[in-house]
Amino acid sequence: MLRIFCFALAFAVVTGPAFAEDAAVAVPNVGQLGTELAALAVIVLVVESALATIFQWRLYRMLFNNRAVKTLVMVAVGLTVVLGFNYDVFALLIAQVTPSGTQATSWSPKISTVLSALIIAGGSAGVNTLLQRLGIRSPIQAEPERPVLNKDQAWISIRVTRNTAVGPVQIAVRELADDAKAPATPALAGTLVERTFWETVREAFMADAMRFPSYGGRTVTSGKTYEILAVGTRLVPVNGVSQKEDFSVPVYTGSFASQAIVDFSVTV
Repeated sequence: MLRIFCFALAFAVVTGPAFAEDAAVAVPNVGQLGTELAALAVIVLVVESALATIFQWRLYRMLFNNRAVKTLVMVAVGLTVVLGFNYDVFALLIAQVTPSGTQATSWSPKISTVLSALIIAGGSAGVNTLLQRLGIRSPIQAEPERPVLNKDQAWISIRVTRNTAVGPVQIAVRELADDAKAPATPALAGTLVERTFWETVREAFMADAMRFPSYGGRTVTSGKTYEILAVGTRLVPVNGVSQKEDFSVPVYTGSFASQAIVDFSVTV
């Protein structure tokens, strides 16, 4: 549909004057359409700039998963802009590319309001993509949301669940020497963990203070042998009295497959 629209827009620019005399042919108002798109780009950039303070706030990053919660915040703000300022950009764009006699239904405003909020929530990246596909802007190479793993890299993370541990828990990752005796186990490629729906939602939106790293993963070299330990202090009963003792719990010893993403879980 988007390609058809782009073709129609280009066709209108080239042949618009020739068909302008024919009232039966609907020619998009290219100038007004460009004005609406330019205004949309400015508004989206301003909204993103205003929200950057929140998204870069240290407390926000400590409490929430930035990528997951950011989408909800952007949608909420986009809907607020549409309703608060009566800026239904989707309806404005539709009015520029459809015949003047087109009739809207009773529920059209509700649909356009939601779509307008999503357009604003898409941010400058979404508007930039729209302008690129319309041929108004040259393509720009987008930066990936997270680093791309090379063939000789893998990602690991460790989630710690407290049982008797007190105070901070340290994660030690050590690459063993090439001549070290590696366990006779295949290189790990990933982890499958069954979680409930609410556990999945909580992990998706909330930052986990007991996960290393807090989001994403730590890069290690595939094919190398690593030893991963959880180190800290725990309470143990001695003659009926709880006393502190140091512990060093092995999490994993072995290698990782190429471009593996492995999430470990350990209880201490």
